[in-house]
Amino acid sequence: MKKMILADPSNKLVVKPDEYAPAPLMSLISDFVGMGQVAVVLMLFVRNKDLPTTLGSNRVASMFGIWFGGSMVRSGLTKTGAFEVYLGQKLVWSSIQKDGVVPKMKDLVESFKAVGVTIKTDGKTEA
Repeated sequence: MKKMILADPSNKLVVKPDEYAPAPLMSLISDFVGMGQVAVVLMLFVRNKDLPTTLGSNRVASMFGIWFGGSMVRSGLTKTGAFEVYLGQKLVWSSIQKDGVVPKMKDLVESFKAVGVTIKTDGKTEA
């Protein structure tokens, strides 16, 4: 028996975002990078003679650069690539299992079809 999800308000599609924790080692490394950020920013204002002169000459710009650059590193370390789609308890799509691939609409339609759901888009049924 096939189910059909229609693009109308009478069907209740529930989307529930959830967090997927990064690997503990990556979280730990990210925490150390954050501590390094704080230490270097504090050194800018307390012990700037121990830093390269280019950092000490423009402290505010250096502070923003350290904070922005460190935040980018921390974000990259804790990125999981998780994008999971479930229908009830049944896994429909997993970017984790597919090495971080983000699905296109065609991929999702095929994944739903594999679990017995037909999706109707733009007035036509995708099967």
